[in-house]
Amino acid sequence: MKSMRIFALLGIISILVLSPVYVASKTKTVSGIITSVEAGSGSVGTTIKINIGSNKKIKEGDLGWVTKGDEAIAYIKIISIHGNSAVAVVTVHQHIEKITSGLSVHFKVDIHDPKPKPKPDTKAELITKLGFTVENVTDSIAKYLGLPDTNGVIITHVKSGSIGSRLGLKKGFIIQKLNDSKIRNTADLKQAIKKVEKTGNYRFSIWHDGHSVTFVYNDLEKVKKDLDDEGYIGVVVQKINTEIAMSLKMENPRGVLISGIEPGSPADNVDLIECDVIIKYNDIEVNEPSDLVRLASNSKIGERVYITIIRHGKEKVVSLKMANRKWYLGSSKSKKGFLGVDCKVIYSDPFGPFTKSGSIRFEITGIFPGSPADNVNLQRGDIIYKFNNKKIESSDDFKTLVANTKVGEGVVVNILREGKKVDIYVKIGRKPE
Repeated sequence: MKSMRIFALLGIISILVLSPVYVASKTKTVSGIITSVEAGSGSVGTTIKINIGSNKKIKEGDLGWVTKGDEAIAYIKIISIHGNSAVAVVTVHQHIEKITSGLSVHFKVDIHDPKPKPKPDTKAELITKLGFTVENVTDSIAKYLGLPDTNGVIITHVKSGSIGSRLGLKKGFIIQKLNDSKIRNTADLKQAIKKVEKTGNYRFSIWHDGHSVTFVYNDLEKVKKDLDDEGYIGVVVQKINTEIAMSLKMENPRGVLISGIEPGSPADNVDLIECDVIIKYNDIEVNEPSDLVRLASNSKIGERVYITIIRHGKEKVVSLKMANRKWYLGSSKSKKGFLGVDCKVIYSDPFGPFTKSGSIRFEITGIFPGSPADNVNLQRGDIIYKFNNKKIESSDDFKTLVANTKVGEGVVVNILREGKKVDIYVKIGRKPE
């Protein structure tokens, strides 16, 4: 996903409301001053340095907000603390005022030591086939988390590489609903999973940090459609609720919020970013995450689709070509890089007019539909003479350079097109296995 994994979804949503939620202890507001803007223009992802004084209550991972006068203009997260100085990253920017040194930063901190975490109730434990373990929410857990009752089950462990892990489920999440079944305890979840296994389509409603979040997963072994024909965009989305709509200055909740982007996917190689709101897919309205999943699944690999988004209050249409769903949701994800071109060597003479020190060139003879190359407009007939500004010394060298590039890493493909040098920026995808 783009710069953040699915876990970032929860961080983004938890700070989109105007006031962070704090439970289980009394809090007070403490403040600091921005001393410098370290990197970035003040938008999302910018790092800032803060003077927090001698306040020991502020710790790594704390969420805060930046104000100018009485107005909150951005939300931040502490990433490191060194004595009286802290470094934070901007997670949400209201685009009201630019972030500069001298502005105030505020945090909610506990004024009492937090209560000890309750011990798990192992008697009610359920190990699911989806790769995560849950237990009933006890009175002590509900009280610690600030829940109104004990309905739901709490995730106590998620196995690496499992369906639960790929969904982005984490220890501590509360499952309240699976598809249309309310989950009050482990028995309810066990029964609900049995029902869902027939279709393989899982839609979990999760409570975390004061917010309800939806996770959708289509079990690849159960989906009846041929996956070779299913398209894939590469976004993680969240339904827009009233609080999120207010923070994005939307009049009414509509569409779905992009909260994560799969590295190297079609979405990663076009003008889509986290916090964009998708409202239409090929002129069809999108109101639920399941709408987008259904529409994308019905699109063919290599098909060009048009996605209407809202960014900073303005509508914009972004087009992309659909990738193969199996490349990203298969049972084992490859770590090798993938560009998506077929090539032939056209010149290998070390003393030729286009080569130096034994470097060679490749003519693109084919493009994989929906691949990174397809989404950045690399074309048949283009001549690749360098990869990321490095000379290519052999066919194997070119394959190795691509395969060893980290998935989602941006590189420059140096080409000749109609006799002119062109540099094309692309984010490397995941090699199909």
